[in-house]
Amino acid sequence: MSAAWLTLLLAAAPNERSLLREIERLDQELAAAELRLGETLTEVTGLHKQIAHVEAEIASTTVRRDEAMTRYKRRLRALARMPSGARLVVLGGSRSLTDYLETTRVLRWVTAHDRKLHRQLLGHAERLEVLAQTLDAQRRSLGA
Repeated sequence: MSAAWLTLLLAAAPNERSLLREIERLDQELAAAELRLGETLTEVTGLHKQIAHVEAEIASTTVRRDEAMTRYKRRLRALARMPSGARLVVLGGSRSLTDYLETTRVLRWVTAHDRKLHRQLLGHAERLEVLAQTLDAQRRSLGA
């Protein structure tokens, strides 16, 4: 009987070593998976922060765009109320070259201001488009 036990022990030893190696391999895989999980959670947290930042910037830019739109609409209404040819009347009503030059300077300033309002409005609209695309890309990345 002792020879039979010895044979069983010798036959079981390679299986036990094989099982131990398999357990060790699984333990290493588990540790690697836990590390990847930690990295993924850090990445997800970072994406959430980026998304929150972009959403805040979208809200802020929307407010600035709406304010610019209000100013622009107000200016357009004022121009629409002005009778056609009013600028010519203003320039034609100048009594001296100095009056004419001053009126021309003021009208150039008004025109430059109108262009600035229009550029601001377009700039805010473009920025909102870029932010919307960024937000969409970040949300897709988060989903992945």
